[in-house]
Amino acid sequence: MDTLMRNQSHKEKSHLKKRLAIMVVFFVSVCLVLLPVKFQADRPPAVNGYRLYRVVGSSMEPTFASGAILIVQSIDPAAIKPNAIITYQCTRSEVEVTTHRVKSVENSPGGGVQFVTRGDGNPVIDPKPICGCELIGVVRWVVAAPKIPPIWPPLNNIAGLALVMAGMHFIQIIHQNYRNRLENHVMN
Repeated sequence: MDTLMRNQSHKEKSHLKKRLAIMVVFFVSVCLVLLPVKFQADRPPAVNGYRLYRVVGSSMEPTFASGAILIVQSIDPAAIKPNAIITYQCTRSEVEVTTHRVKSVENSPGGGVQFVTRGDGNPVIDPKPICGCELIGVVRWVVAAPKIPPIWPPLNNIAGLALVMAGMHFIQIIHQNYRNRLENHVMN
């Protein structure tokens, strides 16, 4: 019986070590993948042609509010049609990236296409057409803005929020391991 309990205890320890190793690898992977988002806010890394952007501003309300997360797919400028919502490099404002709705698609004087855009919450068309070369992609999905008060600055970006969530999960695993050890100790 004593040998059986030792084998079971050894299996549990081995299982816990594997689980902890997986969590450490996951946490490090999340850090390596999401940290560049913080340092390259204008061009976060693409995964299968998709990028995540966070809305800052109200020019697209009521379609989506400030704080919403946009999932933007890279696309050929020639494939953009009127009424599509696009994300593009913006040279005319303080914000490096803008997301607006395409009102019309025109031929560009230098060849290619250009887009006449307008924010859904704006009363007028944007002052300058957007060149196809400034296009980042088309919005495919919108995730509603989470209602997080600005209590801690790292929670105000995707990378910070993901790191906090991964850290909370890591703490949960450590706590579960502690409870399992305590229960095993009480049983012995």
